[in-house]
Amino acid sequence: MPSTALHLAVLACVLLAGCSGFVPSATETTPPPSSTGTTPTTTELSENECPAATDYEQKSLPEKPTNFSKETAAKFAAAYEKAFVWNEHEEQAETEFQVNTRVRAVNETDTGYVVQLDGSATYSACSNGAHSVADVWLHTNYFVNETTVIRLAYPENRTTNPRTNGGNVVEH
Repeated sequence: MPSTALHLAVLACVLLAGCSGFVPSATETTPPPSSTGTTPTTTELSENECPAATDYEQKSLPEKPTNFSKETAAKFAAAYEKAFVWNEHEEQAETEFQVNTRVRAVNETDTGYVVQLDGSATYSACSNGAHSVADVWLHTNYFVNETTVIRLAYPENRTTNPRTNGGNVVEH
């Protein structure tokens, strides 16, 4: 279990990243294991320091591959999670938006593949000189096969099968 000092150090990095305009990628930061959801940060800036807002659009979800293997299941799940998270948060993003996913494990079952992903999303907005940054830590398992895609956010572990442990069918 991470210590309070570790949590404070991570929070300080998030605060400093928001102030400097630095947007961390999933490979540059590792969230504490207990992190879930978003962490908003607000910094006061002068009104003329707000960058122009960007109109972010919804992303298309990827098509399932016609021939599943460990590699194609991993690539599909990573692309699906990236588009899914993007679409979930694009309305809040105004000035910066980035989603990163990373495949951590792929386990073959009798009926498909369980793909475990982690990563992050960072988005920001600026209004009347108040610059806000939100970080979302991703930890998701997918069950994928030729007919079904099931998503389970924040599973117990890398081998938790979303098909048998309360995942949500996102494509059938």
